[in-house]
Amino acid sequence: MIVTESKIAVSARDDDKAIVAAGQGVRLTEAGLGAVTDSVASTALAWRRSRLVFNNRPLGEMHAELETHRRGRIVILDDAVGSIPVTG
Repeated sequence: MIVTESKIAVSARDDDKAIVAAGQGVRLTEAGLGAVTDSVASTALAWRRSRLVFNNRPLGEMHAELETHRRGRIVILDDAVGSIPVTG
């Protein structure tokens, strides 16, 4: 979740809360809230311009994201390749 204006309160459980201000983001997973981090909104919101942006993320994450946005399949045959960091 990325905040572009003002600030918001986010909670996953009663004891898992965070205040996220403009220019910050937080990730919500099954384990709960991640740490609040500084975020580049233009990168995180690139999907609004029909773009996907990856900055030093594992190829496996990029692969999973691409599969939700395109037809056909991309197959990674070597599991070790999925951990290679990718920017693009």
